[in-house]
Amino acid sequence: MFFWIDATQSAAATEIFGLTLLERQICIIRNLFAKRDSASETQMTADLARNSERDALHEVRIELPTGAAVPEIHPPLGPNISLTWSPTDDPIGLRFGNFMKHAGGAKIVGLSADCEIDERIVTHLASRQENCVFAAGEGAQRAAAFQIHEASADFNQETNSVLEIAESLVQRQRARQIDPETIDGYIPKLRRTVPPYLLKITDKQVREETEHFLFHSNYKGATDFMTKHVYPPLVWRMVKPLARWRVHPNWVTAVSIVATFGAVPFFAAANWVPGIALAFVMSVLDSVDGKLARVTFTSSPLGNLLDHGTDVIHPPIWYFGWAWGLSGGDSFSGVFQAAVWMLGIYVLDRVLERLFVACTGRSVQDFRPLDVKLRTFSSRRNVNLVIFVVALPLGLAVPAFYLIVAWQGLTAAYHLVRVVQFWDGDPDDKEEAQSTDEGSDIVDSSLSR
Repeated sequence: MFFWIDATQSAAATEIFGLTLLERQICIIRNLFAKRDSASETQMTADLARNSERDALHEVRIELPTGAAVPEIHPPLGPNISLTWSPTDDPIGLRFGNFMKHAGGAKIVGLSADCEIDERIVTHLASRQENCVFAAGEGAQRAAAFQIHEASADFNQETNSVLEIAESLVQRQRARQIDPETIDGYIPKLRRTVPPYLLKITDKQVREETEHFLFHSNYKGATDFMTKHVYPPLVWRMVKPLARWRVHPNWVTAVSIVATFGAVPFFAAANWVPGIALAFVMSVLDSVDGKLARVTFTSSPLGNLLDHGTDVIHPPIWYFGWAWGLSGGDSFSGVFQAAVWMLGIYVLDRVLERLFVACTGRSVQDFRPLDVKLRTFSSRRNVNLVIFVVALPLGLAVPAFYLIVAWQGLTAAYHLVRVVQFWDGDPDDKEEAQSTDEGSDIVDSSLSR
């Protein structure tokens, strides 16, 4: 497979979260062919693996203006992807025509480096077998990307942009224009739907709007009220400079882990102020590292393991620390026994969440609008932390702890009900599959006649 990127525009050097638009497109291509856990692949990435021989050699050609310095790209693309630079002042139509001859009829994905493009669009283009075009925007902000596999071009060699090439392919019925709705907008890791986007960066205002859009679109759709409403302004002010300084999110995760477990001795000693301060540091950084990884294309298996592993393990440890501090170290006290119950209910709740995913393929936290609303204040770390912190100065920490345990129990009970309700899967999916099958039968019968 070949990738052809027109980077002759000055906007190609525009930075979005510390990466130029050109670097961001190169990162997307690198991610397409990175080895991934098959369990986490979407249907599009599975199609890409099957149709493009992921382990084969791929070429990325980047067109630069004559005399332009070749930018230094970090990190490298990988052993199976070659990167070549082509300085030229020829019209884009002539340049792309020559590249088509070089590709010899192989599949080419054409991109314009003055755009912020959704990784799902590039994956969709690369995974399709037919020529296709994705276009978006209006007026000066209209942009396009395309995929074509032909040995020669018959469009105007004086063509001046990727958009003109794409529109020419559609007008002459040499390629099909993709309906954005055919690209699944649901992002499982974020538990939300974000329509695919292709944004041409024309000025500073558009760049800033794009950064805000990317930041907010990388928030989980179903999450607690602190993460959704309180932390974003602070997280934004941290992600921006960290991205500009190219700080790897794993370093943020490491600081978060230190704060997470550093708070426990303070909790156990009933030294609440430093313990709670560290707890909130961890809570904020838990939002920062994920956003930073996604907007800078630096997600990694190690980062996911450290981040999600810490999220799963630490809450019961905090609760035992709270109980030890509140009881003065009495393991036979009612509050400490409540912590033991909390551990059991917490584990049960996590198991129920995994069971629900196994039954429906979706998280119980965003399965229906009701689930999304309940997730805002259901029993999780941030919600329980706020309850405890509010009650502490009022002298109500022990009753608040019992309330937290009861709230965890009610949350688990609700999740149990949802598992029982949808043990046989999502009926909406079954109806959709049945409708699709019926439609296929109609098509097949009409063809047979």
